[in-house]
Amino acid sequence: MKLIYVIPSSYRSQQKLVIAHQCPGLRLKGTTHINSPFLHISIDGCQNVDIGNLHISAPENSPNTDGIDISGSSHVHIHDSNIQTGDDCVAINGGVVDLNVTNVDCGPGHGISIGSLGENKQHDTVEQVRVQNCNITGTTNGLRIKTVPNGTGYARGIRFQDINLVNVGNPIIIDQHYCNGNISSSDFDNHVCPPQGFFVVVFLTFCYIISSPETASAATFDVTSYGAKGDGTTDDSQLLGSITAPKTLEGWKNCPQRQFWIYFSMVQGLAIEGPGQIDGQGSAWWRVKESTETCDRPSALHFFRCPGLRLKGTTHINSPFLHISIDGCQNVDIGNLHISAPENSPNTDGIDISGSSHVHIHDSNIQTGDDCVAINGGVVDLNVTNVDCGPGHGISIGSLGENNQHDTVEQVRVQNCNITGTTNGLRIKTVPNGTGYARGIIFQDINLVNVENPIIIDQHYCNGNITSNFDNHVCPPQPSAEAVQVSDVTYTNIHGSSAANRAIVFDCSEKYKCTGIVTNNVHISGGGIAYCKNTQGQFVDTIPNVSCD
Repeated sequence: MKLIYVIPSSYRSQQKLVIAHQCPGLRLKGTTHINSPFLHISIDGCQNVDIGNLHISAPENSPNTDGIDISGSSHVHIHDSNIQTGDDCVAINGGVVDLNVTNVDCGPGHGISIGSLGENKQHDTVEQVRVQNCNITGTTNGLRIKTVPNGTGYARGIRFQDINLVNVGNPIIIDQHYCNGNISSSDFDNHVCPPQGFFVVVFLTFCYIISSPETASAATFDVTSYGAKGDGTTDDSQLLGSITAPKTLEGWKNCPQRQFWIYFSMVQGLAIEGPGQIDGQGSAWWRVKESTETCDRPSALHFFRCPGLRLKGTTHINSPFLHISIDGCQNVDIGNLHISAPENSPNTDGIDISGSSHVHIHDSNIQTGDDCVAINGGVVDLNVTNVDCGPGHGISIGSLGENNQHDTVEQVRVQNCNITGTTNGLRIKTVPNGTGYARGIIFQDINLVNVENPIIIDQHYCNGNITSNFDNHVCPPQPSAEAVQVSDVTYTNIHGSSAANRAIVFDCSEKYKCTGIVTNNVHISGGGIAYCKNTQGQFVDTIPNVSCD
């Protein structure tokens, strides 16, 4: 043993209560530590350490009272302890290698944290960390990795497994923009550090996030890393169990001021695999959707600029707003999902995609109150295959051109899908006075059963003002109005039945006609007619017969 400092509890300056410095083979067992002026236990430069069966406590408003603070140490086991403080239960700093934290009850406090790494432009490294079989309750953060811009080093080979989080402000968070003292603990609205810095590798496996039955908090994942597999390119996560939102609006710890509940940003090669369920408990939000002025209904799961994204085998139910939102991603594979919400739940799109390319959505079942798949501007090379859709609003491209925007969509193929009991089937919708194009679109081998508008192109769309039978346009087809141009759209081997009086609708702009519209072997029963205006194309073996003005 080199040094152990014990500071009496009557000592009033901000000192660490127990410091172990360069103590190989340290054992600390069965002790109680309360009300430290600063850190309760500090471990520095130690190897082969066993710390267990401790009780550490301080008021939750006591500043900087970390339970166990560890740095520059290796082969450490912290286990079977209860830690309730005003700061991190366990704080893992630079120079830590091979740390196991198991069977720890944490909370209140700031959760279990790695970092801050890279402060004052330091070179910090952390690797081979496992946190397992822990309960985190009533903390401001749960499982956190935080790095400071302009530092160097790495955090890698980190595994969080078999964790229960109850009423936690930020259950899972990787923050590469951390500035000590400048980040709010709950909503991430106060970043002042530019996005530079660390390489982070983290594995999230077997994580259970459980809402307290009375006062659950919003679960926000803010991931701003380039992570994973240990090769510097991939972040692998396995979702088992259930991630559950608060059941009531009052249960959200802070009113969501942004649009997403679970959020992944700029993660390269992120792979999330089930089984597992994300339950948005959206019914409370749906009831007040027209009267909530201070709260934004959050989408349940959002991915922003995540190249190489893989999402497989998960279940998504009852989102307050969109279930899954994909924005700015490339080379995406989404499959074997089950997404469901009541058919009268507002704006609960299954998968909403924008600004993304080379995307495959496949082998999934989507039943919601809005679009099964919503394809927005900026989408290039999208394949939707083997999707069962309905109830809901079908598979939609648009609305394109809203608020006079310039929107483009091209190279979209929807194939081998079943659409049942929806208000629309295969829909392209654009808003007058927008610009851009939707082109190179193929709908092929589709079954439509009891669908109100099986096939529809609408260049006069006004959000919220179109009835299901298409008789209530309030956007006039102004001859001089700009329009998103629709061209090269093919419908092949489309069969099914219409539940409304119009089975096929091509309602296009007078100035920017729809061109290259082709139907071939399209048979829709049910007595509906075809409506076609300002549309050029070929209509072969099509029932009902299409004749354009």
